[in-house]
Amino acid sequence: MVIIKEIDDLIVCKIDNLLEINNQSLNKLNLNYSKKLIITFDKEIENENILFNKISSRYYIKIAYSIERNLLNDQIINLPLDISTFSFNSQEEFQKYYYYQFETFYNNWKKYLPENYIDVLAPAAKEKEFIEKTKYLCLSKNDVIISFTTLIKWCDYKKNPADLVGHIWIDTSLEKEKRNIIRNYISHWFRINMNTETLLAGVDVFNIRSQKFFRKMGFKPKWITIKLK
Repeated sequence: MVIIKEIDDLIVCKIDNLLEINNQSLNKLNLNYSKKLIITFDKEIENENILFNKISSRYYIKIAYSIERNLLNDQIINLPLDISTFSFNSQEEFQKYYYYQFETFYNNWKKYLPENYIDVLAPAAKEKEFIEKTKYLCLSKNDVIISFTTLIKWCDYKKNPADLVGHIWIDTSLEKEKRNIIRNYISHWFRINMNTETLLAGVDVFNIRSQKFFRKMGFKPKWITIKLK
């Protein structure tokens, strides 16, 4: 692992393969709570889920996935007859549901997340500036929400404008065929609602289901972010 540069609160490193990321190499960097590590790679990595359970639990790891707009689904997708788009009645209703999704995620995964996760990230769903930068796609079945996706105006760590998948959820109780249709529908929705040509998604290292989901949509790992919990 080679340090390329330090930018403000970031340490940017480069690796040739994932085996270079281990407890020993991370400990040598002497990370503190004000510093975040960005690990880049020229050659596309595979099997990024090997980092799960390999690295000490004192580190919080996310994988940044990326896809260009032209690689997203360009075909209009018809939803199943029993599924339709859903709009909240007000911004407050949207914010309340968005916050609920954050809380649900935290409650399901809190043993892997930083203790302050819900205090630092979830309140963003209540901030006017954050909400104004956010578009959402909500799907329902029999008046029950079964999918919720958000798209946010963003910048990557180099300050390049990009779009970010803020949140994505599809009810796992749906039939696999319907989940696949919804995934393709979301891909097309991203394509026509993006503000830039690049779409990013940050996925927790422990969330292997989401890693596979974005891989199926065509996303590829772009960099890895590591910080102390």
